[in-house]
Amino acid sequence: MLGFDWHSSGLTTTVMGAVKEGIKGLERDLGIFIAGGKGATSRKTPKQIEFTGQVECY
Repeated sequence: MLGFDWHSSGLTTTVMGAVKEGIKGLERDLGIFIAGGKGATSRKTPKQIEFTGQVECY
C-alpha cells in the first residue's frame, strides 16, 4: 500500500513506475502486478490489465 497527499503532483505514479520497473520479470513470483504509469503509458492500462488477467488464467 502506498499513499500520498492528493496534491503530491504525481509522486505516487512516479514511485509506482519505479516499482513496476524494479519487479519486471518477477511479477508471477511475487504475485504483484502493476499496470499503468505516467503519460502515454497510462493509456495502455486497460490492455495491461486484460493481458495480465489472461496470462494468469492459464
